[in-house]
Amino acid sequence: MSHIIFGSVLLLLAGVFAVKHHHFSKHRRLRRLFGALDATPAQERALRDLVHSARDQLQQLHLDGRALRQEIGEVVRAEKFDEVRFVGAEAKIGEKFRQATGIFRGTLEQMHEILDVRQRAKLADWLTSGHHCYRYSHW
Repeated sequence: MSHIIFGSVLLLLAGVFAVKHHHFSKHRRLRRLFGALDATPAQERALRDLVHSARDQLQQLHLDGRALRQEIGEVVRAEKFDEVRFVGAEAKIGEKFRQATGIFRGTLEQMHEILDVRQRAKLADWLTSGHHCYRYSHW
């Protein structure tokens, strides 16, 4: 059961990160990150394309997740709990979860190849710094 909840939360988060609203604000945040990493123009282009590609893939997963939420809603709404239908939905959620983690893994792997040792250390610090990761003040 926790697998379903976790998978559903991941799909919802994927949707939040994949939404294209506030494009200017997201672009500005990427530019700040690239500046903090001292990325070259070529690295910036490669990283921007990578982030946009991951966002588009996550957005598609989020859109696909709408049908899954509908299916789970129908299971809950039914007069009698349909275990078979629920297990089928759970399997689909598990597959979406694996796809999302594959997108994240692939994105991080490609970022690792694009960045040099110093830049990777800065990115790792940013990722592990908790709430400070949104402020580049500690760099």
